[in-house]
Parts: sequence; structure tokens; C-alpha cells
Amino acid sequence: MDSKGQDILFNSEMNQKDLMIQMLSERLDEKDETITELKETINELKDTIAGLRETLDEFQRKLFGTGSEKTKQDKKTEETVTTIVKSHKRTTRKAKATREDQYGNLPIHKEVIPLPEEDKYCPYCNSKMEYVTEMFVREELRITPAKVERIHYYQEKWQCPECRKDGDGTFAESKIPTALIPHSPASPSMVAYVAMEKIGMAMPYYRQEFLMNQLGFTLPRETMANWIIYTAENYFYLIYDRLHEELLKRDLVHADETTCQVLREKGRTAEQTSYMWLYTTGNDGLTPIVLYDYQPSRKGSCVQEFLEGFHGMVQCDGYQGYNRLEDVILVCCLAHARRKFFEAVPAARRKKLKLLDVNSDEAIEDTGLPDEEKLEQLLPAEIGLLYCNKLFYLERTLKELEAEADFVIIDTPPSGLLSDAAIVAQYVDGAVFVIRQDYTDVDRILEGMEILSGSGAEITGCILNDVNVRTSESQHYMNSYRTKGETL
Repeated sequence: MDSKGQDILFNSEMNQKDLMIQMLSERLDEKDETITELKETINELKDTIAGLRETLDEFQRKLFGTGSEKTKQDKKTEETVTTIVKSHKRTTRKAKATREDQYGNLPIHKEVIPLPEEDKYCPYCNSKMEYVTEMFVREELRITPAKVERIHYYQEKWQCPECRKDGDGTFAESKIPTALIPHSPASPSMVAYVAMEKIGMAMPYYRQEFLMNQLGFTLPRETMANWIIYTAENYFYLIYDRLHEELLKRDLVHADETTCQVLREKGRTAEQTSYMWLYTTGNDGLTPIVLYDYQPSRKGSCVQEFLEGFHGMVQCDGYQGYNRLEDVILVCCLAHARRKFFEAVPAARRKKLKLLDVNSDEAIEDTGLPDEEKLEQLLPAEIGLLYCNKLFYLERTLKELEAEADFVIIDTPPSGLLSDAAIVAQYVDGAVFVIRQDYTDVDRILEGMEILSGSGAEITGCILNDVNVRTSESQHYMNSYRTKGETL
């Protein structure tokens, strides 16, 4: 074979080797892809298993009652307090409460034990001793058990002696306190005691009946129930209606509803669901008002009728029944929104999340917002949760700045366009209305100022911005103060 034939044979062998190498490389790439897919499948299965375990634990906690709902982490939180330091976290135990912390609100009765008369003489010389001082020895708690008395009212009756001589009797009678319940021995203190035990301490009437027997008299449970019903209808309703009137005058109302079951309700079975609506005022510096309104349904007409005449802000959850309200500003509850975001996150990924508490005594750190690259790796629910935590942190920071800073300036979106300004306005001492020259309509300005005023904000002034004094055709006197080379 000549050299030309050898070259052809060599090139053919090289091409075969290159082809084999290419085939082997493709197989390796396929195996790498298979390995990667298997790893991803394994990770997904691990996440699924973790989620199923967490779900199983949650079902077990619900199954075995409220006592088992506390996790090990919860118990640890109850026993310890975490103090955040710059470089690390230090866990310290709660300080043990002192007697002053426990009994500080109780009145103090000073009881001095006198020295017996026979001990006032010296045992050696029989001379009478002189008083020197008194010394504190110890402290004890003393309780006076409940005491029930029968009060008999007697009315004094007086007569004029001169009129009596003429045969005409002129009498004067003392005024007796009006009975709380006509033809009943019930007194305000007695009914208050029964109501406190029943409502405040959740003690049934039959147990109170037993305790009354221990105090030496009989008070049937039916009588106690009738007392509560009568006082509620004839006294408490008046107070309730007055508080209702005052609540409608406030600027902010929090509203929510929860299910309840009523037995032996006329026209309804015990299995039907009823609702207790709750309304409370905001932190506006006035006396707080909390009202409960029982309704057999969850219709939007319930809240519409109760808040008729209210024109402020209503903070509530996302229940569509609140959309029936007119001439009000609906304010979303950030805690409800964050909870929905948290529930939308897969159980396996919740462990990495941190929920900030605005009202907690513990120091909280700014979780911040990740950059765009990290945002792409997060679920929409996780992104929403981060923004909620950011808002919680800002609210907490504003509360702390009040004690540290002389002035805090908060910039909000335009009033009337969004509800942010109206919401923030109720937490500030004064509002400054910013107006852009040759841009904002007068109607829009009046609307925005009305919204701020309606939210309880005190408008301290206005700022006219984006003003070009060089091109302005205004004959305002400020143009006369402009000198060459200056820009106002």
C-alpha cells in the first residue's frame, strides 16, 4: 500500500474514533441530565415528605385538643426571652417576679401588735419601760370571704303638730332608694356579683347556686338568670345604645365576625350557625369602645345596618360583606393579608420564613427586600410575605422614633388617589399638603384636603412645589426678592 492509501486509512480510523468520542460524550451528557433530574426528584420528594409530616403534625394537634397545640418551640418561647445583640443572639431566662410586682396593686393595712401591759415592766428592776420604736417583721395576704346580708329598709314618717291640732294631717316621708328590679330582693351588688361569676368567670348558674348554699341561703338558678335578662333589657341596653352612638362618631372602627352556636333559639335549630359581630374603636386617645352584635347570619346587611351613619375608616378582613358599606374608607388588615401569604407557601418552605410581631417586646431586625436575582427564585406568596414584614418593621420603627427624634417626616402617595395618606394621617401630629403648580386641579386639592380632615389629621399648612419663578407669569411679591444668579 502506498503512502496515499495509508493516509486515507489513517483518516478513516481517526474519523471513527472522533465519532466514538462524540457518541460517548453524548451518552455522558444524557447520564448527567438523568442524574440531575433524579436529584431534583429526590429533593421534591423530600419536600413533599416534610410537608406531609408537618400537615400530619397539624392534624394531630387539632385532633388531640388545644393542650397539644403548643410545640417545643412554643414552650421554649414561654420560658425564655431572646435578647438580640449585634454579633449574636443571647438567650436569658425571665426575671423572677418580686412580691412588689405580684402584690403592688393591693392596699396595705398596717397592723401593730401591742406589747401586753404586764410585759411593760422590767423583769429585773420592775421599772416601767418607755416606748422606743416599731419594727417591720413580715407580710401576709388576708382575704375576707363574701358576706351576704339582708337589708331591711324602713321609711321615716313625720307629721306637722300644728296641722294635726286643726284635724289636718300633713306628713313627710323619707325617700327610699328605688329597687333595681321591682318586687325582687336583688340589689346592684348582688346582680353584679352574679353577672361577674357567670360572664367574667364562666361559672354556670347551677354552680353559683351551690356556692350560695355554702353562704347560708338558697338562690335558685332560674332567679339568677331572670335577674341578668331583666337588667340587660332595662339597663345595659341603654348603655349599649349610648356607646353605639359614640362609636359612630369616631374616625376609625375595627370590625370582625365569628361563628357561635345558640341553643333553643326561636325559629332556628341548634345546628344552624349564628354569628357574633365585633366592633371596636381605634387607638385615637379617647376611651376605647368594644361592642358585640349578635346576628343569626353573616349577611352584609348586618354590618351595613350597624354602621349606618358612620363615615370614617373601617379596618376589616377581605370578607365581601363589608363592601355593602357606603361613604366609608375600607382599610385592609395587614395581619390577615400576611396570614394568607403564609398559608400559600408550601409547608416545607415555611421553616425558612420569619414573621415579625409589631407588639412584641423583643427587638426585631429589618428583614429587607432581596435583589431582583433572588426575587426570581421566590414564590409570589413569599414575596408578599416579605413586603408585609417590611411594613411591620416600618410601623415598629415609627413607634420607636417618637421617643428618640424631634421631628419625623413621612412622605405618602397623593391623597385621594390611594388611601395611604388617610391611614398614616391618624398617627401623625400634623399634615402638610403638597401642591404642584400648574398641574393639580382645584377640585382634586379640595377632595384631598377633605379626606385628610375626615381621617382626623390636623392640616398645618401647604407647600407649593415645582415652581419656576423665572418663567412664572405670577406677579407675586416673592419675585421682587429674586436677585441675579439666584434660584428660589
